[in-house]
Amino acid sequence: MEVEFDEVVNISWESAKEFFAPYRKNEPISIIFLTWTFGMCVVGCIGNALVIGAIHTHKKLRTLGNVFLVNLAVTDTVITLFVANFGMVGILTDGYFYHDKGVLCNLIGAICMTACSCSCWSIASISVNRYVSICHRLVYPYIYNTRTVPFIVLFVWLICFLIDFPNIVDWGRHAYDPRLMMCTYDFTYRYSYTLFFIGVGFCVPLAVNIYCYTRIILFAHNSKSTIMKMSATSTKRSKMMARRQLQNSDRRLLRSVLIILCVFVLMWLPHAVMVVGDYYVRWPRILHVIGAALAHGNSSINSIIYAASNRTFREGYIMVLRLLFNKVLSCRSDVRDKRVASSKQPSIAAMSTSGHGNLDFSSEKPPTSNA
Repeated sequence: MEVEFDEVVNISWESAKEFFAPYRKNEPISIIFLTWTFGMCVVGCIGNALVIGAIHTHKKLRTLGNVFLVNLAVTDTVITLFVANFGMVGILTDGYFYHDKGVLCNLIGAICMTACSCSCWSIASISVNRYVSICHRLVYPYIYNTRTVPFIVLFVWLICFLIDFPNIVDWGRHAYDPRLMMCTYDFTYRYSYTLFFIGVGFCVPLAVNIYCYTRIILFAHNSKSTIMKMSATSTKRSKMMARRQLQNSDRRLLRSVLIILCVFVLMWLPHAVMVVGDYYVRWPRILHVIGAALAHGNSSINSIIYAASNRTFREGYIMVLRLLFNKVLSCRSDVRDKRVASSKQPSIAAMSTSGHGNLDFSSEKPPTSNA
């Protein structure tokens, strides 16, 4: 960008129009971007709320490992509820909302960068937790317990804050992006920081996911071979049942792994390609919009991938929805009972005006005797 955001907010409104809305005539893309952002915001808020509610409600889900899933849901809620909403405000106002709002723009950019990084790293922390719980069960209680898990979660947030910290010390910077009409980071300011962010914020978590799930698949395959060898002396029927059970287990595991990895890569890879490949901002705006929309949309789909594919989580979803439904019915019943009770109880004004109800004992005189 030839003009910096700090310079634009200090000049006249007319001079700032070209900076804040150079694509204002490109309405179809803005409308599609707005619709997608709104849909992902609704899906993300509901989905992540269901994840947190299910873990809180269902006893089977109250495990240490699911703390990392709650952390992912909280992180994704920040993106869908805070970042996405300010993104919609920017699109609706053609970016003019951020005129003279440099402090707010920096704050939104910092939260966006930290939360997006934390979403990727939270997925990696879930992968590591599953890897240790499956492949190293004996050491799992020593690594993950009530004392260590909170520090691991805080460590993940610390890493993500340090990923954004260079934007505060002028290695990178937060800025308004006219292509997206929202505040994020300026990937054209320092190319070295852009490579650092994509490498540490996206590539490292991706490598961790691939390593962990590859090790899980190999462990499952080796376990299958061992069990089949042990069942060599068993009956033919038990052997077929064991083989069928292991095949179904492997199939579910592979399907889950492929969905997790493929969606994570597909949602974040376009944005990574955009910021690394288009350093001179020569590519069409639609490509940057697609990259940002998919990257932010990953925070809405995480809850579906990590929760809806699990039977226990589906049970938790149903429990949460039933509790909410019963609570709504209970509130309506209480309101109806109060209305019925108030309609049956005669008011003080009605008692004072009715002939039978006006009993003024203070005006009565004691009876006198004739004696």
